[in-house]
Amino acid sequence: LSLCLLATTTTKAQDSLNSLANDDSHGYARPYTALNPLVFEDLWDLEPYTFIDSQGQPDGYNIDLVKLIMKKLNIPYVIRLKHTPQNFIDLREGKADLTVGMKAFYHDDYGQYNNNVLALFTHSVARPRNNDIQVRDFKDLRKTKVIVHENSFSHNLMKQEGMGQNAIPTRDMKTALMKINETGEGAILWNTMTIKAIINKHKLTNLRLTSVNMKYGEYHFISNDSLLLARIDSVYDEITANEELQEIKKKWFYSDDDDNSLIPNWAWYVFNTLIAVFVALLSYNLYYRYRERKVRKESERQMTQMQL
Repeated sequence: LSLCLLATTTTKAQDSLNSLANDDSHGYARPYTALNPLVFEDLWDLEPYTFIDSQGQPDGYNIDLVKLIMKKLNIPYVIRLKHTPQNFIDLREGKADLTVGMKAFYHDDYGQYNNNVLALFTHSVARPRNNDIQVRDFKDLRKTKVIVHENSFSHNLMKQEGMGQNAIPTRDMKTALMKINETGEGAILWNTMTIKAIINKHKLTNLRLTSVNMKYGEYHFISNDSLLLARIDSVYDEITANEELQEIKKKWFYSDDDDNSLIPNWAWYVFNTLIAVFVALLSYNLYYRYRERKVRKESERQMTQMQL
């Protein structure tokens, strides 16, 4: 009987906490309930951040991060993945409550940004191995045509800097990368981590990456619910402090079985072991020669004394 009463009391208390957390009288733009959950929308083709897995379900770093944050805030939610910029349009029209995107002028009209930076996007050019395209700096794109993700950070930056004529926009970057890998022609400018993820996943061995010195993209949560963003920042600080965030990052970016390197981890272990053995043998050899010279000099000194 005591256990039953305790369970009932706990359930009621939890329901009360959920009700307080989801009550718009506490500052949320609208109540988030099981019948009216928070709608999070993101992109369907931005591996390893967000993508649709082999079972047709949303997956990726952003997805795991949102699930963890919503769990800690006790907010029911649904996740939908769409083409850009449909997720931003839905946010502006009230069909979505939260999304993730670059902090840039072309997103300012869709909503507000949270304070924490979720990721810094660096950029690279993917090109065929036998292609001599030289793009090391952003200004090099003035004389080189590259495929870009339509309405992406790099696409907008090229247009802003007067290089729009050299940007070839597309929505399906995976198909574009696979085509370049097969035909040996063309080049793609996109964020480095996503290009690496696609190359490794689909074994596109004919592609080479070259990092481009250009402005970083700051990745943020975006919403029209200012209190939601404030509470997301609070939880983000918490999971950063207790290293829960690091576990998610390790899963998607720094896992032990990461294929970003062409050389497997066991090969590095063997290589390092051989180097250690070589250094040990070399040290022993030098020490042996040093002792040999010392003994020889002592022997010569004694022979000289005996002769005298």
